[in-house]
Amino acid sequence: MTELIPLADYAAPTMPTEHAVRKALDKLKKRLVGDNEESMLQQEGLERASLKGLDEVCSNPNGFFRDALDEHLAPWLTDEEPNSWLKLLIVPSCDPQGLAEDWAHAAGHQVLAPPQRQQLLEGYDVVPNLHGSGLLVIPHLENWFIRQRHGLHMVRALLAQLAKLERHCLICCNPWAWRFLVKAVGANLSLPSPQTLAATDAPSLQAWFESIAVDDDGKRITFRLAKSGYDVLASGDSGKLHNTHLQQLAARSGGIPWVAAHLWRASLNVRRSPDADLPERARRATGNDERTLWIISVDDSRLPQGHEDRSLLVLQALLIHGSLTAEELNTVLPATGEPDVLPALLSTGIVERDAALFRVRAIAYPAVRQALRSAGFPSGGL
Repeated sequence: MTELIPLADYAAPTMPTEHAVRKALDKLKKRLVGDNEESMLQQEGLERASLKGLDEVCSNPNGFFRDALDEHLAPWLTDEEPNSWLKLLIVPSCDPQGLAEDWAHAAGHQVLAPPQRQQLLEGYDVVPNLHGSGLLVIPHLENWFIRQRHGLHMVRALLAQLAKLERHCLICCNPWAWRFLVKAVGANLSLPSPQTLAATDAPSLQAWFESIAVDDDGKRITFRLAKSGYDVLASGDSGKLHNTHLQQLAARSGGIPWVAAHLWRASLNVRRSPDADLPERARRATGNDERTLWIISVDDSRLPQGHEDRSLLVLQALLIHGSLTAEELNTVLPATGEPDVLPALLSTGIVERDAALFRVRAIAYPAVRQALRSAGFPSGGL
């Protein structure tokens, strides 16, 4: 089970040393002689798997979040005189379903609705009544401000009220917004030390994927690397995994379960042609499989060439606010005179659109975070 830990103690899984070295050598090799390495299956002979059960589970890893909250908050909620009435939880970026809000509604807790963004732009600062009984949940502190001249009045007023509140209150915030609020309004002076989910490591991913390794017809699924045929969930008597694929996945995702889920789901493929057409090596490897899914590598999306600086500003703004409309995005960005990069970010799969709102895709988050850090942008620690 995933637990809650101090944000300062968060340690992302590390990439296996041999994989990091091999990746660097592979890049050099491709640059010099091209990619001629023979795989067990050619990638062009595969297509993305479309298993309903996997789609549903891989896109909704709420068990990691729900179980941690249920166990960690139970003693605090029954304490009538707690050391602190407030709990601050930093929820990793690209949370796909609003897990804190879903958890709160399912448990019957009161959820505090945020103000409209237009109100924030106008400097609105009237805080709703926070008093009452039971747990109060603020699932997205990033929705209480907008990074604009008048956009911080409301969050300042909210923090002032929270500092005086004598009611159990859970405040959730994404790491990029938290970093900004600490610098902009001293949020760490009003709220307790932040906590977060412990990183999801390779054994956790193994247990999770094992639990969903059944297709719609009840057949057991074996997940194999297309390049080598190795079963990525296989382990020895000691429980140690036979290969490092899940370690690589955990490291690439930064230990964020929903990012790992999206990377995993995007890598799953099936054969276009019948099993009889399998190469001999692949047929031997899969002889005892009830159902085989092949795992291919998923390349990172690239920023629009020639507009990297503007793209990074857009991506940082989206991560801080969670999501923004195109109009709101323009209000929080510096006027540089450059063309709109949103269409390019959409077409490359870095950003996705939900109605009028734009946000960074979970699958693109590792590459986006690395690009921002490499360019010197401050990150939120996750």
